[in-house]
Amino acid sequence: MIHFHHQQVFITEMEFSNNDNLIQEIHPVVFEELGRILNKVCELQEPADAAADDKPPVIEIQRVVDSAVHLLGSKQDLVHTAYRSFENSEEWDLVVFDGHGSMNNKNPYHDNKHENYNLVLAILQDLISKGELDTILARDIYGEESPAMYLQRFLSKKCVEYSQSMILSGATMSLIQIRHDFLTKKITVNVETVGDSPVTIYCNGEQVLSSEIHDYTNVTEMKRLADEKRLAFTPTIPSNSFKVLDEKTLCVVKSKYICVRECDLAMTQSLGHIDYKTWTKTLGDEKGIFGLAPYKATMVFEETDELNIKAYSDGVSDIVVDTLPCDKEFLKTSNATETANFAKSRWEQKWFNVLEKSYREAVVAGTLDQIKRAEHMFGNGGADDVCCVSWIQTMKR
Repeated sequence: MIHFHHQQVFITEMEFSNNDNLIQEIHPVVFEELGRILNKVCELQEPADAAADDKPPVIEIQRVVDSAVHLLGSKQDLVHTAYRSFENSEEWDLVVFDGHGSMNNKNPYHDNKHENYNLVLAILQDLISKGELDTILARDIYGEESPAMYLQRFLSKKCVEYSQSMILSGATMSLIQIRHDFLTKKITVNVETVGDSPVTIYCNGEQVLSSEIHDYTNVTEMKRLADEKRLAFTPTIPSNSFKVLDEKTLCVVKSKYICVRECDLAMTQSLGHIDYKTWTKTLGDEKGIFGLAPYKATMVFEETDELNIKAYSDGVSDIVVDTLPCDKEFLKTSNATETANFAKSRWEQKWFNVLEKSYREAVVAGTLDQIKRAEHMFGNGGADDVCCVSWIQTMKR
C-alpha cells in the first residue's frame, strides 16, 4: 500500500517485505502522481529561498539635529531650529544669527529700560519666543519675500513702531531649509545667507557646498555696493585680523572694514543697519544702508547619502579653518556641539604669534622651533562668540 501524508510519499517496510510483487503491482499513475507532488514541493520551496537570498539588507538611517552656543565676546550669537512633520514629508529649518553693534536707547523688550542693546537681536528673540520665526524661516528662499528679505522689512516696520534707528546694529543670517520627501526618497537642501557666517555641506565625505562670504574680498559684493552708490567717499579703511597657521600658531594679517555712511562693517551686508530718523519720523531704505542681496543655493541628495550640514558664526570659521588638514577632517564629521566646543577651546588656548613670512620659510627649512615667536592669549574681550547648528544623516551602525 502507498500512503500520502503531508505531501510525503512512502512505502511501509512491512508492506514491502510481505509482498515481493509489490513493485510490479504499483500502477504507473501512482508514479506520475508522486512526481507531480514532488515537483510542487520544489516549486513552493525554491522561490521562497531565492527571495530570502535576494532581499536587500535593511538600511537604517538616523537624522540628528544639534545646536550649541558659547557667548565668549559681545554675547550676540543666536541659533534656532524648527521641525515639521507631514503625511508624505518632513522639514527642518536651521538658522544662526551673529549680532554686532548696539545703540543706547529704550529697550521695548526690557520694560523700556534705557540701555545699550541690539534691537535686531531683541526682535529676533521675541519672534522665537512667540513661535513666529518658524513661519518666516519656512518661506520660499526664491520668492519675492524670502526669509531674509521678509525679516529685513519686518525690522524696518519695527523701527517705525518703536521710533528707533538700527543704523549701527545688525546681525548676519545663515538659514538652512531641509526637506525630506518620503515618496521621491530625496533630501532637498535650500540655503540663504546674509553676511559672513558660513554654511557647509559634506556628502559622503566630500565637501559639496561652501556658502559665499559677503566681505571686502568678495569682488561681486564690492561692485554691488559701488553700483548702488552705497559706499562712502573712502570705501574701506584698514584693520588688523589674524590667520591660523597651525594648531598652535597664528599671525597678524591686514584686513579692511567697509565704510557705508557712518557705519564701518567687516561684512558687506547684514540684517538691520536701517536708518530711521526720529526727528522727521522718516524711514530710509528698508533694505538697510548696506542693501541686501542674499546668497542662495539648492542641492538635492539621496535619503541614504551620508550628509553633514552645518551653519556657524565666524567665531568658528576664524579659528577652525579648513586650510589645516586636521581641521578639515574634523569638520567633515563633527556635529554642532563638537564644533562649538572645539572652537571655544581654540579661543581659550595659548597661541604663538609669529611673522607669516618667517613661518613659511621655517617650514621649508625645517626650523620651526627656532623662529621668533610671542605667546598670545585672546582673553576677555579678545575671543569671539561661537555658535553652530548641524543636521547629520548617517547609517546606524
